[in-house]
Amino acid sequence: MGKSSTIQELTGSDMEQGNSLYKRYLKASSLPFKEKIKHRPSPCRFRRDRVLRQLMQNEMKSLVIRIEWAASEQKGEN
Repeated sequence: MGKSSTIQELTGSDMEQGNSLYKRYLKASSLPFKEKIKHRPSPCRFRRDRVLRQLMQNEMKSLVIRIEWAASEQKGEN
């Protein structure tokens, strides 16, 4: 079984890794700054990203269900 992580841990590691890759690209590139920005590499795809996307979808679905439930409860009271 894989390591279970929280959304916060996955988001933090994603931002940290993306930031370090981008910094390394900026440092290694000999292009002028505008060209560096224009031709920056596309972000890498990791399994972590797929897991994070799935966790976020589940979180959003549960949030929508809670909002719909609260709205139906409020209609029932009126």
